[in-house]
Amino acid sequence: MLPEYVILDHNVTSNLQLPTDRKSVGQELTRLAVHNIEKQRERSPAFEALYFVHPNRYNIDTIVQDFIDPQNKRYAAANIFFISSVDSRTLSHLTNSPIRPIIRSLVDLNLDFTPIESMVFTTKTPESFQVLYNPSCRALLDSELSLISKKVCRCSPGLG
Repeated sequence: MLPEYVILDHNVTSNLQLPTDRKSVGQELTRLAVHNIEKQRERSPAFEALYFVHPNRYNIDTIVQDFIDPQNKRYAAANIFFISSVDSRTLSHLTNSPIRPIIRSLVDLNLDFTPIESMVFTTKTPESFQVLYNPSCRALLDSELSLISKKVCRCSPGLG
């Protein structure tokens, strides 16, 4: 069964440029329904869903809620693609939940960056500037540098 619904969070929605000319993509894309995970969605238990989301607590809890009641589940199955790296605690929360049998795929895409040009990208973290250059934020410096280095390392394979 092919997924019929694509579920995105607000960060992915702002980064993802969906084609405006659906004819160039073909007939398959025209049948997909694209929804925002933060908004109310109708139940479609006959169809699978593709989730492209960041692995934050809200998104994980929302995915679990979509499937927690077997008699009232929102979709037939879940194909989950995390845009950024998933920590082990978050992953175990999802894989140890009662919805594990209906998860068809669980993939860490490491796409937590936005390419601007062929050799230029941004991680869209404007708060880093404040932490790096404000003397009153020195206590946060090590964790911010660690976060930035992880993002650069994760995007390097994607940029070639």
